[in-house]
Amino acid sequence: GNDPATSPLDPFCRAWDHRNLFVVDGGFLPTSAAVNPALSIAAQALRVAVPPAGTYGIGMLKDTAVASTIGVSEVAFNALQEAQRTGHAIQVLTLSGLTYLLLSLPLAYLSRNIDSRLRARFS
Repeated sequence: GNDPATSPLDPFCRAWDHRNLFVVDGGFLPTSAAVNPALSIAAQALRVAVPPAGTYGIGMLKDTAVASTIGVSEVAFNALQEAQRTGHAIQVLTLSGLTYLLLSLPLAYLSRNIDSRLRARFS
């Protein structure tokens, strides 16, 4: 609902008094024996799960190897070694930061795009 006085959840199935608590089971739906609520529950769960899933994907990119070859820790380690070897720390570290941005921004954009589409569809 739109009013905390008359509903326990806001329009995004978030509890009014606990902002990080989302209710995505059948508890927020009016019950009817004639209609199976499984698809409605799945749609609400998907809408709630997309933003954290995008964040998790970016974290996985940061913490693990990409295509089993390039990971952020490897890029940072090699950039630091190159900076110490050549003395051009600003240029080398800037390039390694841009590499990480080029790897993570498409995932962030995709996550935001999916989230905004779901919010527009279910709002």
